[in-house]
Amino acid sequence: MYAQVAVQFADLHDTPGRMAAVGVIRQVVPWAQARSFFYWRLRRRLAEFHLRKEVFKAAGGKGGREGGMSLLQASVLLKSWYVSTPGKTAEGWEEDREVLGWMAEHRGIEERIQALARGRVAEEVAKLAGESPQGAVEGLVHVMKALPAEHREALMAALKGGV
Repeated sequence: MYAQVAVQFADLHDTPGRMAAVGVIRQVVPWAQARSFFYWRLRRRLAEFHLRKEVFKAAGGKGGREGGMSLLQASVLLKSWYVSTPGKTAEGWEEDREVLGWMAEHRGIEERIQALARGRVAEEVAKLAGESPQGAVEGLVHVMKALPAEHREALMAALKGGV
């Protein structure tokens, strides 16, 4: 008798309908659509994790390093980029095919990642220059020697314009 009660109890708590009602899962996927649903979910998640890792690296996230970005913050940033795209909404973020299409066709993502990396480098250089101004000057001299001529001229113009 106890075995029957235990089986019935487990059945009541592990059904997809009950899990959706409790909020453990977002929706019940019908068996006939399961293969397609999980195919697109997997493709989206892999692409999202790849972009998240790039954002994480660009922002200076290195695990225990201070001032860096966590992987969770990188995910939130990706979602905010999606929502800020014209015609996209927060509800659309839950649609795997739509998000995957946005990731594939939206060129602004790469530009934003590069801007994150530039900002991080600029902050690090400013911080190091604050610690040792003479070391910053010596570092700039080394950088100037290593740069190609056109970049060297651009750096000189930027230094003259910024001072």
